[in-house]
Amino acid sequence: MAGPETAGTRQPGGMRFVLAGALMALSPFVAEFLAFGTADRLGLIVFLAPMYGSGALLIREAARRTARPWPTVALLGAVYGLAEAGLIDMSLFNPAYEGTEDFTHPTRLPVLGASAYYLLAFVGGHVVWSIGVPVALAEALAPARLRHRPWLGRPGLVGAGLLYLGGAALIHGDLADGFVPSPAQVTFVVVAVTACLAAAWTWRHRAAPRGENPPAAVWLTGLAAFAVTAGWCLLPVSWPGVAGQLGLLVLAGALLARACARTRWTDAHTLALTAGALVTYLGVALVYPVADYPGDHANPATERLSEALFALLVAALVTLGALRLRAPRLPETQAR
Repeated sequence: MAGPETAGTRQPGGMRFVLAGALMALSPFVAEFLAFGTADRLGLIVFLAPMYGSGALLIREAARRTARPWPTVALLGAVYGLAEAGLIDMSLFNPAYEGTEDFTHPTRLPVLGASAYYLLAFVGGHVVWSIGVPVALAEALAPARLRHRPWLGRPGLVGAGLLYLGGAALIHGDLADGFVPSPAQVTFVVVAVTACLAAAWTWRHRAAPRGENPPAAVWLTGLAAFAVTAGWCLLPVSWPGVAGQLGLLVLAGALLARACARTRWTDAHTLALTAGALVTYLGVALVYPVADYPGDHANPATERLSEALFALLVAALVTLGALRLRAPRLPETQAR
């Protein structure tokens, strides 16, 4: 995917602030509202943005400031997902999560005391919809001169870090309900986070492929993203579902590696991947009504109206991003 440009001349602080704020709002909106929420509850973004939004913003800044490619963003997204699901809301380990009798029972890993299916679903979901999609969409909306450059100065980084810690503490206090993960569970999260962090910094941008290979078809990229993410969301909570998750991860990685190695990758392809994943979550909202989730009792009319409004908003944002990408800009670097 399109790589960062090194920071050059100082850019207008106002626009960077707007872009950072947009990303902070997009992360909780995409992750929690697009598929699982309704418009009358959008005020809860204020509660969720400090953790979700600051996490996405810090990950983006880390990758862009160090000239790291999208695989680094994905691995840091896995760190975010492991921390949230394992230590903050503890959905991986708390058997009473969401009011269930034993949330960890399906595909249970005996030693770890967690569900293999939900481990992959939660972490993978955060990588795609909490981090990757919001970051890519916010960058598509940015002016070309700022698209791959840092948006925060040092005070902003400190502020975002404090907001993340405060938001995480707030959500932990709201959802912990007396549950404490075991030493083995905490050790697993720490080891997994450490491994992802180490892997994240091994990636470097590689030179664009030489030759006359044309860019990959943008529409085909979006269709593939929709097919993979939709298949992911439709997998059953079972061991065959876990096998399917692992298979889709391998397939997605292989397709992306092949596309980037053999053709020219542009920001338009990144936006197409984003659009495909967004369409999947809009579909999830239709297939799985909010009222079906434990503790949710949304009015069906409110749900239908919310789905229509959210679909229009997503369409508008993707269209605006596509128009931004078509505007004159500096030559893109290739993502590696």
